[in-house]
Amino acid sequence: MTRFRRILVGVDLSLSGDRPTPGCTRAFEQALLVAARAGAELVVLHSTWADLHEENQALRSGPSSAGLRALEHLLERAAAASVQARLALVRDRPWLEIIRAVQRDEADLVLVARRNQTGGGAALGGVTRKLMRKCPCPVWVVKPEGRVEPRVLVAATDLTSVGNLAVELAALVAALFRAELDVVHAWPLPLAVPV
Repeated sequence: MTRFRRILVGVDLSLSGDRPTPGCTRAFEQALLVAARAGAELVVLHSTWADLHEENQALRSGPSSAGLRALEHLLERAAAASVQARLALVRDRPWLEIIRAVQRDEADLVLVARRNQTGGGAALGGVTRKLMRKCPCPVWVVKPEGRVEPRVLVAATDLTSVGNLAVELAALVAALFRAELDVVHAWPLPLAVPV
């Protein structure tokens, strides 16, 4: 069975720049728990890319001293949980840097927050949507509220090798958390078959 060796968690800082956003804090907690149970290394990735407005993209020089301390505190929490962890400070768009890390074999599971901003808008943030479409490894999208330990996992398969891998990875996560695993498969009924 496949096992997770390296887990990457994307962490963004709040607008004040002195702490991780609530969603990213929850994603880190989830990643830390999975890494501890799987015996995996944890990579905490923070991008300094400021994607404030489409027409006004700019690079920040890096996190503030308070932001850097907050990121280092995450590494201290990992060390306290006996998880080997490192901080990756990157300069390009977060989704692009995460995909590059996966391509360099620095992660075989990615955890990100569902979205960082509260209020209206899409259910998934822009970084998360891009990762869901383009990341070459499994992406676990974490909600800021709810349980850290999943009780039930659902894996969908179309009976292809990718679908079978999805079931295998879901079974691995279910085993880590002693959670229930439901596997679903759907197929279209021919038009001639009455329902």
